[in-house]
Amino acid sequence: MTPEGKLSIQINPAKASGNRVVIRSTRPVYACRVFKGKAVAEALALLPVLFSICATAQSCAAVRACEQAQSVIPVNGTEAIRDCLVNMETLREHLWQVFLDWPNFLQTDIKQQGMVEIRAIQSAYQQVLLMDQPVFSVGGIKQLPELTGLDKITMQLSELLRQQVFGCSPEQWLSMDSYAQLQNWLEQAQTIAAEMLKKIISLDWADSGRCEISALPELDNGQLSALLQQENAAEQPQWQGQSYETSSFTRTHSPLLNVLRQQYGNGLLVRMVARLTEIAQLSLKLIPEKSAVQELHISSSSYSDTGVGTGQAAAARGQLIHQVSIENHQITDYQILAPTEWNFHPEGVVAGALAQLQGNTDNSNTFNPEQQAHLIIKAIDPCVAYQLAIEA
Repeated sequence: MTPEGKLSIQINPAKASGNRVVIRSTRPVYACRVFKGKAVAEALALLPVLFSICATAQSCAAVRACEQAQSVIPVNGTEAIRDCLVNMETLREHLWQVFLDWPNFLQTDIKQQGMVEIRAIQSAYQQVLLMDQPVFSVGGIKQLPELTGLDKITMQLSELLRQQVFGCSPEQWLSMDSYAQLQNWLEQAQTIAAEMLKKIISLDWADSGRCEISALPELDNGQLSALLQQENAAEQPQWQGQSYETSSFTRTHSPLLNVLRQQYGNGLLVRMVARLTEIAQLSLKLIPEKSAVQELHISSSSYSDTGVGTGQAAAARGQLIHQVSIENHQITDYQILAPTEWNFHPEGVVAGALAQLQGNTDNSNTFNPEQQAHLIIKAIDPCVAYQLAIEA
């Protein structure tokens, strides 16, 4: 199950200046308090059931926080396997948007078969990596999996992406480094992704929602603790008085994206290309190295002697942060800061993007603020339902 809640987004159009955007949330950001008083193992088992959207990333951030709080270093290979499982989950989430939301906008059939295939690929992938081992329990796996069959699974994924997303291999997609090459791809590819980008360009919406906002900086554990101690941090986070964005757009980079960002900033076209780029990149990062990752883990996080730990995971919608306090193997406090709270902050990137929607409202074919608003919201991607209202 997933705790209920939704976003309410209201746009009050203004012709002379930016629109007034009001975002309200009923997301139960304190639902994690249910873990207080529970044993660590019990909480880690319950967490992916309570937070079923991006459950793998939630489990990953949670166990990292618990390990840090208890000064436990996961055994060699555990962290690499955790990252790979989160990557596969992110791939699935991105592809579901491509197969479900993009066809809805284009008024064509959803790609049901693609959704079925990626679920099957993810299931087979998890079976190979997990081997019934507790990868998301404190301390991690007991032995490295054999990884037998991963090559076949990743080849199936590559073929799915070639046929239904890119019209070419992920490597070929990533080799593009100019707008001319993108245009050439759009002319040749016959996939839902190509049709979506062509539609956005033809409507002159490539820079729709372009606004100025910085990417969430990488914060160390001390900074994260200071952030989470601020009043209402789990509801409306800001760092040093400023709102930030954390998403696939802010963390994904490529030669093509560099070119597009110069022309369109963080507009709608660039966000969609960033999603496609991350799909391609992650598809090439799914086979973990059979090498020690213990040193990497130690260097990237300092372990606690206070019983307080912080864990992070690169979830599909942005950086996910968990913080836990543990005494005598029981949880005394728990906080989760999800990317939705950054991105849908009343002064965050969605508010800034929707404030920029301007144009001739008499020409609904080229402006259509409601359609643009929905596309921008879904491109940044909340993890809950939302209600959009545009005032006359």
